[in-house]
Amino acid sequence: MSRSLNGEADIDDRQELEQLLRADPALQQQYLMMRALWQSTTPEADTEKEVNVSRILQLARVQEAVADIEPVTPVKAKRFTLRHIAIAAAAVAACVAGIFIYQAYPISAPETVQLIVAHNGSRTQSRLPDGSTVWLNAGSSLSYEADFAGAVRAVKLTGEAYFDVAPNARKPFIVHTSGIHIKVLGTAFNVKAYATDKAVETTLISGMVQVVREDRAEKNAIYLHPDEKLVIARRQAKAAGKGSASGGNMVSDSAAGEEWQLAESIITRLDSKQHTTAELAETAWMYNRLVFSGDSFGELAPRLERWYNIRIEFAGEELKQLHFNGSFEKETVEQAFTALSTAAPFQFSIQGQRVLISAGK
Repeated sequence: MSRSLNGEADIDDRQELEQLLRADPALQQQYLMMRALWQSTTPEADTEKEVNVSRILQLARVQEAVADIEPVTPVKAKRFTLRHIAIAAAAVAACVAGIFIYQAYPISAPETVQLIVAHNGSRTQSRLPDGSTVWLNAGSSLSYEADFAGAVRAVKLTGEAYFDVAPNARKPFIVHTSGIHIKVLGTAFNVKAYATDKAVETTLISGMVQVVREDRAEKNAIYLHPDEKLVIARRQAKAAGKGSASGGNMVSDSAAGEEWQLAESIITRLDSKQHTTAELAETAWMYNRLVFSGDSFGELAPRLERWYNIRIEFAGEELKQLHFNGSFEKETVEQAFTALSTAAPFQFSIQGQRVLISAGK
């Protein structure tokens, strides 16, 4: 981990680390803590760095004392380099699992924000402070205030997640994502809101949810019942509409450098013959199955990129218009694209993490 953060890891190191993080969510959380600490080392006073690292080492020693394991050798106060910080973070990660450090929140801050991340090529499951369970799909993140100290249990989602919310009528659970707020009391539902997607989807499995759009009053909220899916289309904001006073439905996607507008919405019923989350296409990802039905290659490409942690490049726009039906579970990247190429006329070549798509013969 230290070699990776310090830029000294070779290809074998990076591949081995990626495999380890995929297989161990707890280790992945520890690595995220270390990376956040590393990224927070922007130009600042050396004395402040020393104080922060000292506090971290103190936390490690306290944790070791509780666990009754061999203590870490005391570190004398000195000027810390970036490499020292990475090594210190690694020591803490080995002792203090689940502690997250963020650039925006000082180590001594009484209120902290927790972050859960599922990188491309991985999925993760976590238990929230209120007993709720959340599954994150690849390329997703969830943040929330530690211990849900406020009047509501609020979380912010980027990407896709499945929630199994612990009931608490006195403290509503609210998901903020892509210009909508989803309010629940106790239920199970899936939310799909990737920054590059052309729609925001909410699929209700059990209970009831209230969906409020930021551009509309709460009295116009949409209520979903079990086996219903709400799809709110998104369109890229026109240049003339940016910054206008009426742009209340504008959603900024800083990652993509674009702004989107929520458009029309529709509620559909799920197939009544499918009763479990494993059978539903909307939640099959929780069981390591990527399901697609009638998706164009242009629509499927971002999902494949997140699923396999790759980058797809098309030789021509017409290739994005090819359509596919199917599912992948244990297929490798090569096996997946071989299967797709048997269903549609295209060729592919794999170069590391890049997959090049060209016209077929």
